[in-house]
Amino acid sequence: MQNKLQRAVFVLSVCAAAGLAPTTTAWAQTGERRVMTFQQGEVFFLHELGALITSSEAGLVVELAPPPERRPPAYREVDLKEKDLVAMFNGRRVKTIAELQGRYDSLKVGEEVKLGIKRGDEMRLVAFPKVDQSTLPQTRQIMLSGNADSATAQGSGAPQQGMMMTWNGGPGEGEIVALPELGLVFTEQDSTVRVASVLPNAGKVFNDNTPQEGDLIKAIGGKHVHDLDAFQKAYDEIPVGGDVQLIFIRDKKESTVSVKKAEAAPQQTMIRKQG
Repeated sequence: MQNKLQRAVFVLSVCAAAGLAPTTTAWAQTGERRVMTFQQGEVFFLHELGALITSSEAGLVVELAPPPERRPPAYREVDLKEKDLVAMFNGRRVKTIAELQGRYDSLKVGEEVKLGIKRGDEMRLVAFPKVDQSTLPQTRQIMLSGNADSATAQGSGAPQQGMMMTWNGGPGEGEIVALPELGLVFTEQDSTVRVASVLPNAGKVFNDNTPQEGDLIKAIGGKHVHDLDAFQKAYDEIPVGGDVQLIFIRDKKESTVSVKKAEAAPQQTMIRKQG
């Protein structure tokens, strides 16, 4: 179960590695799925608002900010938006994620967080109390190391990047299994295992026959599966370098694809946030 929980994630935001520019996607009432890549140590999660702040050439930028209706009631009036630049924290200038994280961590629960932000040509002050994260409804987030094309690249000499994924509600809510080395995220629905999301590297893993979101997984490694426990067990039994054979169904047509099992992407950080 611990292994499954470590992989239980859902995709929250998708950004290109260069410049961290997000794709155009709208927040849906049932939850949103995106993937985000970032340089390791260059991301800060603001739990109270469900906001994600990253480092860019322009400064500390709010890459993800849920609309007010998706925040805890006490934080719905906080005026923080995507693309805002964070310039000040409690009256002191911040230029790096490390500075932002350190100053946030230095506050006690209940103390006020004051962010000086730049929106276009305007400077604004955003203020709210620091929350005890254990009091928030829980969702899972996880950061995985790798690069923009493959979450499993190791020893390449390229700058290390990461991928952040989380479960943020929506259809099929429940346990999620993410296998970045395959470029796929799986969920369980009505006693079936389905592809919940396809990560950016999946096309290079599977080439011309990539499973798609919603595909029903009939079998893996020659074993039929009807739930995530059986799926996880069957996958874990396949040795690194062995064949991962997936039989999946789409539009009532059965397809089979086989790829070599790669090393799992090392996990860096697990955090929890408001759902």
